[in-house]
Amino acid sequence: GGGGGGGGRCDIGVFDGERFAPPAAGTYTSANYWFTTYYMKSFDAASSGGKVLRGTNGASLGVRVSTKAWCSCAIEGVCVVDGKTYAYKGVLSSYGRTYCSPRSQVEVSFGVTDAPFGYGVSVTLGGRRKSAWAAPFRTLAVDKTRIPYGTLVYVPAARGVRFSHAGQAYTHDGWYLAADTGSAIKGNHIDHFSGLVTSNKPMPFVSSRSSATTEIRIVRDAPRAVRDYLETYHDSARRPPAGVCRPAPNACAGADRSDGLCVPRADCGTGRVQTCAQGAKRFDGACCAGANYCCLGATGTIGEPPSAPPPPPTSRTN
Repeated sequence: GGGGGGGGRCDIGVFDGERFAPPAAGTYTSANYWFTTYYMKSFDAASSGGKVLRGTNGASLGVRVSTKAWCSCAIEGVCVVDGKTYAYKGVLSSYGRTYCSPRSQVEVSFGVTDAPFGYGVSVTLGGRRKSAWAAPFRTLAVDKTRIPYGTLVYVPAARGVRFSHAGQAYTHDGWYLAADTGSAIKGNHIDHFSGLVTSNKPMPFVSSRSSATTEIRIVRDAPRAVRDYLETYHDSARRPPAGVCRPAPNACAGADRSDGLCVPRADCGTGRVQTCAQGAKRFDGACCAGANYCCLGATGTIGEPPSAPPPPPTSRTN
């Protein structure tokens, strides 16, 4: 099956279709829900026009994007601009609204985050309450009055489905973690996080119609191995150092590496020690052709991860 992060591709975890068995009878409650999807896009900064990204005090963060790009960042709650991940922080109601077809969008603030795919909500991970890192094809946004945050959810229709992310093929095992929400997520509506996959139907059960539901299993007593694995990929403190390559246009293009971590393109000279995503250190001088990042090779050494995760932001708007 698929899985892993070899060949310089961004590792989003192991999906081999058979890694974890379905939940046992008597450990879950079945229900029918309808699915939409949310995702993140990567943009280049604009030199003029468009809109600036603002911080929580309303001041510019020093980066400008096209209006279309701003709308994507605001609606999805996370985006990448020139290799940096910006996550939703809150509403700036005094700055008016911007038309984002087919509706207007209230002004929102952003913050730069070390979470490669942004944050979800606060859940218990490894016995501690903290903001979850969003994980592609593992995170579900839910209505907490129906499915409490931190609940493991099994989707039978996902099991065995082949999908791709950042050029790597995977086979899903059906397991997810309820670790995000949104203002439009009410009742039996679930939003499926697909990371860099911007298709409006990344999985066959994503219908985007309330009349087309699929069975889910809300698991009360999940196997410890399943919970530990899903929590690890949502936990900045426990996530494997080579876990996720921060997305960028053409990131790692043409590279053949067994490591997925990337660092900013600056200072890519041979013989330099560079700071990678999540604070790990690697030694490698090669840059990816045409990419905004340097991909680091398998021969490097991993340094200590950062001692503390960045401050948790609030969740996205929808």
